[in-house]
Amino acid sequence: MMRLPDPRLPWPIPAAAVALIAEAEQGPLGGMARKAYKCPAGKWTIGWGETDGVSPGDVIDDARGDRMLCDDLKQRCAAVQALCKVPANPNELGALVSLAYNIGLGALGRSTVLRCHNAGDAASAARAFGLWNQYRNPKTGQDR
Repeated sequence: MMRLPDPRLPWPIPAAAVALIAEAEQGPLGGMARKAYKCPAGKWTIGWGETDGVSPGDVIDDARGDRMLCDDLKQRCAAVQALCKVPANPNELGALVSLAYNIGLGALGRSTVLRCHNAGDAASAARAFGLWNQYRNPKTGQDR
């Protein structure tokens, strides 16, 4: 069973959302990546999908990886809340922060997901998450 991030940390979104992010952001060996690696999109990555300031050869322990994720999610949570014209309930916020973690705040701000959420159309916002199921391979330029 995969080790999940430390539940004692002050997570800004529900634990279920943190677990989903951790499950989606596993390293190449499963679980948290203690050593930097290049993700399929060609970015140096460590921990639970962290890419900012990561260099080849970087190494972290579990506690540092969990704190990095918690700090990152706090910043993204505040930024996502600023983008929301309609307040998000905790589960909606967790979903929006998870998407922002994956695609970035700029893309979230331009997304159909956020546009539908801000229009108060939760069902359409939920369906729009399905539009985000690809990435562009930096070597080929093709969507995958």
